Amino acid sequence: MHNEELRHRHRHRHGEPQQLEERHPPSGGHFTADTPPPPRSPGATGPTTAVEEAIQPAAERVQTVGDLLFRYRSRLGISQEVLSRRPAFPVSPRTYRDWETGRSLPRKKYLPALADALHMPDAVKGLLHFLITKGDPPTSGIRGGPAIAARSRRWVREHVDDRRQPSPLALMDGAWDVIACNNAYRRLFGHLPESDPNHPTTNGFRYVMFHPDARETLAGWYEEWMIPWMVEFGATLLRHRDRLHAEHAALLEEVEAYPELWDASTGPVRRALQGRGRAIRFEGDGDGRGLWLPGPDGDLAHRVYQPIRLTSGIPLHGLSYGHNFACLRPYGASPPGPGRPPAEAGPAHAGWGA
Repeated sequence: MHNEELRHRHRHRHGEPQQLEERHPPSGGHFTADTPPPPRSPGATGPTTAVEEAIQPAAERVQTVGDLLFRYRSRLGISQEVLSRRPAFPVSPRTYRDWETGRSLPRKKYLPALADALHMPDAVKGLLHFLITKGDPPTSGIRGGPAIAARSRRWVREHVDDRRQPSPLALMDGAWDVIACNNAYRRLFGHLPESDPNHPTTNGFRYVMFHPDARETLAGWYEEWMIPWMVEFGATLLRHRDRLHAEHAALLEEVEAYPELWDASTGPVRRALQGRGRAIRFEGDGDGRGLWLPGPDGDLAHRVYQPIRLTSGIPLHGLSYGHNFACLRPYGASPPGPGRPPAEAGPAHAGWGA
């Protein structure tokens, strides 16, 4: 069967991706479901030789002031120069550039104007204030301190390596920021510009929820990916409801801004968490899922269906911080599950070995 016909049947069965609208008019940087996928980024496949290059060296990373400023400016789709020349912006372009690159920190008196200019939700404003006033690192509760970072690096050397694990694999922290991923995982999403703050090599949750490519690449996005991941997110919020982490609160405010996501979280997700709806699992070990991957030479108009087994788990060293890993293992040439039409086997994707 031709891949285009299979893709049409898949969309008919699961329904076209619903319009992902915001409750408020977008500011230029938010994505909608009908936004076309960005062009393939040349050279985005990453290094392929030394083990040290094969892993993303971010196990010790914590979110910085510069990270937040860059992320929210990127969503607005404007340059540093344009932002800093807006009316009521408190400082010069050079000063703002120093803030974003980490050369200096903003003073507390500039925070209200800075956060308003970047359209930051209240939870993110609190996180920014926390970082600038140099309190205890707010990321320690979901990433751990130096000792956990060292153990993560050892785990990465043993497991997140193309020679040991040819299938795409990513290790994430308690806020789903990617601590490390192998080259196979990077190549799998090589058609996306890595500068996007919702890139899957940056944050798994953000990719599934907010990136338009997720609705194209993740087969059965709503039922098989978004809803289960939202259940996991809801369970995380419940576990920390007495002391909600700032990054979780910030993600929650973003989810609330999208009616489709918010309706899911207050509907089937809430019922599942309360035990009143059908059971929904986030990532069961060996679960069958599917991906619509770009065709030969990165052709996004003629995608190829690839069934996968989703293998997931929790490294013992990161158990208390919500660390988890996910491995996408390809198998066969037909979509998993009863009643689904057979798929034509497509060419091997660059995400899985040579």
